[in-house]
Amino acid sequence: STRDVSEYMAQTYHWPQGAQVMEVTSEAAMNAGLEQGDIITKVDGTEITTGEELTQIKDTHSPGDVLTQIKD
Repeated sequence: STRDVSEYMAQTYHWPQGAQVMEVTSEAAMNAGLEQGDIITKVDGTEITTGEELTQIKDTHSPGDVLTQIKD
């Protein structure tokens, strides 16, 4: 699950704006190196600022596809 890193949170905590990982329940995601607290800012070359944007990109792929991710 994720939550949005709002502009306010980004400024207050000096974080990048993106989708922050709140919980990793998928073994595949764990094996890919996702951890609680990671902030996903780009997927497949597309900038991510919300969890909804991340979901939209994810939904265009099939299970087992490998996505290029950038996390901070």
